[in-house]
Amino acid sequence: MLAKASSLVTVTSFVTLMNFFSEFCSCKPADWIKKTNGLELPSIIGTSGPSTLISTLSISRPAKAANKCSTVLIFALFSYLFAKANKGKFLLRFEDTDQERSKNEYVDSILNSLDWMHIKLDAEPVYQSKRIVKHKELAIELYKKGFAYACDCSEETLTKMREEQIAKKQKPKYNGLNRNKNIEFAEGMVLRFKFPLEGESKFKDLILGDIAINNKEFDDFIILRSDGSPTYNFSAAVDDMDMKITTVIR
Repeated sequence: MLAKASSLVTVTSFVTLMNFFSEFCSCKPADWIKKTNGLELPSIIGTSGPSTLISTLSISRPAKAANKCSTVLIFALFSYLFAKANKGKFLLRFEDTDQERSKNEYVDSILNSLDWMHIKLDAEPVYQSKRIVKHKELAIELYKKGFAYACDCSEETLTKMREEQIAKKQKPKYNGLNRNKNIEFAEGMVLRFKFPLEGESKFKDLILGDIAINNKEFDDFIILRSDGSPTYNFSAAVDDMDMKITTVIR
């Protein structure tokens, strides 16, 4: 999915980029950068300023540097070309807060793969694990300002809640049991984002156009776990804002 705040993409332009991407895939790594020198890349979006691209490459699996068709390499190349086509920046963030799935060998594999493709980052990589303190502080700030609330529901309560919803053929999600109880946050509790109950959440998708989702479809999702660690989705959103990301590619 391609999403941006104020731009749309035409199908023709997207196909042009894909054809351009395919052409690069057939080149040797050393020729990729040479081909961009002095070459007008297909313009996909019109912006009032430089477009910034984030490439959040997964480090849960090692990338094979010798395989230029691997998912990581293909995604990295597409992200790089898209950023440069729009005079933006190619950035890399390691979302490494999951200790079991995050290993130094995976990080090295991705960096070596980018080096093998002669793709240079426009800034030093960002490691999400080094920003946990800020993520926690912002979660607490949301709680203090009334945009999040404390929840002490047990796993048994949540399981029963989901089972009852499924039995009624309802979408399983947190039903807001503690939403308006004003529970004082304490160790061992989670913090949930207080999602608006009315209205719609809207954004522009560069491929599909305007997207609107009824807020009732959303869950009061957890932003801070019971062990005090921030969740991935919350941390990623915070990092996107701090890194001034304008375009997200999925």
